Amino acid sequence: MKIKSIAAICKKNKNIAIFERYSDDGDILTQYIGDGSAVYPVVGLPQLDKESLLTIFDVPEKDRDNYFVKTLGVPAGISFEDTDETERHVEREGISIIYSGRTLKPIRTTRGLVFIESRYLSPVADVLDVLELYERRTAEGTPYIVAKAGFLLQAVIMPYDVRAGCPVLRGFPDCGASAWVHRTSGIQSPWDAAAW
Repeated sequence: MKIKSIAAICKKNKNIAIFERYSDDGDILTQYIGDGSAVYPVVGLPQLDKESLLTIFDVPEKDRDNYFVKTLGVPAGISFEDTDETERHVEREGISIIYSGRTLKPIRTTRGLVFIESRYLSPVADVLDVLELYERRTAEGTPYIVAKAGFLLQAVIMPYDVRAGCPVLRGFPDCGASAWVHRTSGIQSPWDAAAW
């Protein structure tokens, strides 16, 4: 795990999320850090808070007020465990798509094609040769991606929302990306693209 790569991701939007998983006794079992769209388990570091994390990320004292740092419990419906009954292995496609200044990797899931930002794989570049991606689903059936090295969770990555005004995909309602959009947005027919 490359902490400097996680820092670069979080510094881009000056947004840092610290997720904490608790034991039944209320003790912190594991912390995860990221920008909210991707999070990574903290291994080999002491318990982190806002100040210690900004120090590790080399954020100057004068800039710290410009950062939004939030500590939260693990969100309901998203599994941060090493294994999950909903997970299914997915293949990394050999292509990337550049859209709106972002490099996106397409991933075929049971709900259609989703995209993740390539930069979210940079913190796990040290295990890239053994890294496997898995689709998991929330209780509502929405897919998200986890990266694992062997049996150990390395990252939880939420798909990039292509519904946020993609004029190119509107012109191709049959492509896999819009199929995912249609399935998650409630549009019944792939030809109803004008509805979104």
